[in-house]
Amino acid sequence: MDPLSLTASIVGVLAASAKVVKVLHTLKCNVADAPRSLSWTLGEITTMRASIELLADLLENLSTTAVSVRATIGLEALMLTLSETVLTFDELLNLVHEFDAGGDGLKTWGRAKWLLKQDDVAQSLCRMQCHKSSFMLVLGILQW
Repeated sequence: MDPLSLTASIVGVLAASAKVVKVLHTLKCNVADAPRSLSWTLGEITTMRASIELLADLLENLSTTAVSVRATIGLEALMLTLSETVLTFDELLNLVHEFDAGGDGLKTWGRAKWLLKQDDVAQSLCRMQCHKSSFMLVLGILQW
């Protein structure tokens, strides 16, 4: 496995998640009486981002981990999960990109637009939670 690909995937996930968090945070601040699903979405993405950052830190020091432990994590599977996570964040970004514009239109229609998209966002978050479970398993193995 190419360490550069792994690093690039992690950087891609972190960049995409930062963009989604920025858009959702702006939406939450600008929409009066923002729906709870918006806060839940923002929280889920924030915890996903934190787990990826922790994984990146551990992978930087992978050489200090015992070879037998490294062999159990399946780095190819990890790369596939990271790639799928990038695609899921891209999907989320496409769903929330219109909220990035801001302005009075966001304040007026933001809640209604969010309510129309929240089911699609929830489906993306379900996939994200599956990815996060895989990352948490890898983190558990590496920290063991």
